[in-house]
Amino acid sequence: NGIDPEFYVVDNLGTYYASFNVKSPLFDGKTVEQANAMRRAFAMLVDRQYIIDTVAQTGQLPANTFVPAGMADGHGGVFRTDDDAYTYPVETGYFSTEVDVEGAIELLKSGQLDLTSYDRMSQFLDMFDVLRTYNVAKSDPLGADYDEMAIDLVDGKTAFWFNGNWAWPNMEEADAEKDDAYGFLPYFMNNDPDDFVNQKIQASPSKQIMLDGVVATEAQQAAAKEFLNWIVYSEIGQQMLVKTCSIIPPFKNNPYEPLDPLSRDIYNHVQDGTAFNASAIVPNDHWAVLGAAMQKYLADRSDRTELIQSINDYWAQQK
Repeated sequence: NGIDPEFYVVDNLGTYYASFNVKSPLFDGKTVEQANAMRRAFAMLVDRQYIIDTVAQTGQLPANTFVPAGMADGHGGVFRTDDDAYTYPVETGYFSTEVDVEGAIELLKSGQLDLTSYDRMSQFLDMFDVLRTYNVAKSDPLGADYDEMAIDLVDGKTAFWFNGNWAWPNMEEADAEKDDAYGFLPYFMNNDPDDFVNQKIQASPSKQIMLDGVVATEAQQAAAKEFLNWIVYSEIGQQMLVKTCSIIPPFKNNPYEPLDPLSRDIYNHVQDGTAFNASAIVPNDHWAVLGAAMQKYLADRSDRTELIQSINDYWAQQK
């Protein structure tokens, strides 16, 4: 390589690829066409050249066919060569190796999902209806007092509270103790014990930290990185994250466990592999618009048909 005479790069005829587990819940309820569009969209988002430059680093070529570049055709030529008998759609492959974010988004938008017949939607609302029916604040669900709900749970008036670990300060004010046995259950959606939604809880990060690469100066960016390294690697930073801020540590090198029972239960689920991440990137008004639609359904001021129509109308506007 011109630097180390003992280092050699030897050509290798082969193709590295990632495949989808089509039995994954990711594909539940999707038609063949929808699943196909989703796989193609993911392929369009892979930055192959970045993987070559930063991971492989030995001059590989981006792949857009299963047959590798330079493969002989058995007749003295190269297999991947356009001729009268066959012409590849894109250069010498089936798709561009360039990242195409906009194209991937449009491809995902092209898929059609009928929420009225989508099993997951029906299952979700079936369980929601159970919770709605036995809601302690059923007579006025939109007027329920948050602090009173915490008191009802701690006093044993209610068995479940649809909430997250951020509810602990309110529960602690209601005289809950840190050694009390509180925890989370899955959002049960059907009677299949093997369905992952009946085995795991959703545990997603509610906040992310990002570095500004537009307005911040290089010095400010460097300071931000130093702060992040302090949180992740220093003992004081690790303690601050868990003990002072009561945050569930997202880093494996942090040895400190949450102190309150709600956060501790989520932490244990993550460690045991009984939690799944379902974070979603949605438009800014998503909570305001569709949250209001769900509130209307909760208060029994709309039915499923109207709720689903509200969801369809909202997402149709995003196109």
